[in-house]
Amino acid sequence: MDRETIEREALNLPSEDRAKLAHELLESLDGLSPKQLDEAWLDKSERRLKEIDAGAVALIPAEDVLRKARALLR
Repeated sequence: MDRETIEREALNLPSEDRAKLAHELLESLDGLSPKQLDEAWLDKSERRLKEIDAGAVALIPAEDVLRKARALLR
């Protein structure tokens, strides 16, 4: 299975499962060098920018995100 297929499948998981998966993936980066981490974040950023430019993802205004985050913290 390629990375794009895994990502697409992961994004269809319930939010709790996505959060757990994200945490585990981030934990797996602990052994990477700073250069490797920078390269991984740059790669991800470039992929996300391409998705945004292609209209493949919907952008959410920061105000909406903050409102939802605050509601979840109450």
